[in-house]
Amino acid sequence: MSAPTGPAEVRASAAIIVAAVIEDGRSLDDVLATGGTIKAIAGLIEELGGSVAKMLFLIELKFLGARKALEAYSVDSLMSY
Repeated sequence: MSAPTGPAEVRASAAIIVAAVIEDGRSLDDVLATGGTIKAIAGLIEELGGSVAKMLFLIELKFLGARKALEAYSVDSLMSY
């Protein structure tokens, strides 16, 4: 398999990865920092016709303010710093 060469191929590859992870039931992210990674993943899920019911994290780095970027989603974490 060759590496993606353009934006459309990158998005398609990312969508395949997200779909495979969700189908397998594995965690996508365990630390909430800026929210950029999980927001991008949520966008891909929604593009594929899915919906994000809740975002759960083991650790949240509150001082980075990710919840502001994720206001459209239900977000919880077990520990926060």
